[in-house]
Amino acid sequence: MRSRLTPVGKESAVLPGGDTVKRKFGGGDIFDLTTKDLQQDSMLYDCASLTAFPAEQRPEYIRHFYERMPERSQIVLVTTETADQAVADSVTAVDSEVRDLYEPYYSIELIYGGHRIKQDPTNPLSSHSEMEEKMYLMKSG
Repeated sequence: MRSRLTPVGKESAVLPGGDTVKRKFGGGDIFDLTTKDLQQDSMLYDCASLTAFPAEQRPEYIRHFYERMPERSQIVLVTTETADQAVADSVTAVDSEVRDLYEPYYSIELIYGGHRIKQDPTNPLSSHSEMEEKMYLMKSG
């Protein structure tokens, strides 16, 4: 049995352009969210959901939100990948998977790209790895 997602708090975060994130969902199945649930949400912040889904389910995830959010909505998407997956100078280009998944529904703007060092906070002496991080702004309508 799937549990229903419900708002779990009011967190505020100011995004590029001055928009504010006001709600956070958790504790259920994201595919249970309906148009009624999302009618007041013109912006979605995704820092982990897309990559949590298997590749074959990602198009369904994106289509689900596109079909249920208001006509002129935006998504802020944060992606990370290990340096061995990254290509030189790729922090300045839109990832091909992101383009393939989102372009049918949204305009895509890469608003940040950079390299980060990943370290286990519980074990500072462990090995470090380089990560590529990108932030996208997607706009519909």
